[in-house]
Amino acid sequence: MTNLHNVSLDDLKAFATVARHRNFRRAAMELSVSPSAISQMVRRLEDQLGIALLNRSTRSVSPTAAGERLSEQVLTTFDVVLAALNEVTTFKDKPTGLVRINAPRPVAHLILAPLITQFMRAEPGVSVELTADDALIDIVEQRFDAGVRFGESLRKDVIAARLGGPQRMLILAAPSYLEAHGHPTSIEELMRHNLIRHRFPGGKVFDWELEHQGRTISVTPTGTLTVNDPHVAIRAVLDGAGLSFEFEGYASEAMVQGRIVSVMQDWCPWFPAPYIYFPSKDNMSAAVRAFVDFVRAAAVRLPAQ
Repeated sequence: MTNLHNVSLDDLKAFATVARHRNFRRAAMELSVSPSAISQMVRRLEDQLGIALLNRSTRSVSPTAAGERLSEQVLTTFDVVLAALNEVTTFKDKPTGLVRINAPRPVAHLILAPLITQFMRAEPGVSVELTADDALIDIVEQRFDAGVRFGESLRKDVIAARLGGPQRMLILAAPSYLEAHGHPTSIEELMRHNLIRHRFPGGKVFDWELEHQGRTISVTPTGTLTVNDPHVAIRAVLDGAGLSFEFEGYASEAMVQGRIVSVMQDWCPWFPAPYIYFPSKDNMSAAVRAFVDFVRAAAVRLPAQ
């Protein structure tokens, strides 16, 4: 039985070109090889298939019935492949296609979400898929084009660029809660309050990293409510369920309205800006490059979160 997996695409192309021109010399000129090389390639293909594809005489060349059928199929297939290759190159030269981004919830909510619509208006040929995910995933394995992480969780083998400015976290409460339970001013007093907990995808509870006068203290919150989404925590704060440690941007509107206040601000640290990262610049599509460049430039203009 003929092993078709060993058939050379170059041999197929050589045969199809000869069949189209019905001439070895003209086919050789088109493919920039010698007529003898073309003849050898066609002969090798015939030997592999075990059937004559061309009728040859000293004056002319014409396809056999089998050769006619094969040349039609091959030429059509090569046209389809060439069109596909031409289409693919547009991904490199012009921003088009889908960009898949993975980012932790705070970055997705507070930095990327406000910018995506602006980007898509600027680049109408690009679609964006944003996944808000606090898990530390392999973006290549999960087929994302780029990811966003804070510096301490970045791998060493990726290309990374800063995204925006420092981010501040605040201890937040509703005025009604503080009126009922008191206003904490120290770690000892804080630990007596109902502290809303965040659980990471891996199961670990998020510790509150607080700073005061050059001293860093890690507080493991204890409370009756555990969530995995900041919006749920903010809703609970508004309802007087307890204190929560959140990025400032989640509560900025409610703070302006006086529905949420921050406590122990001198304990609340600023965290370094997150980074947008990707595996390599070498084969980055124009769409991904446009997205990265846009959000990096636009994030600088966003208010501190």
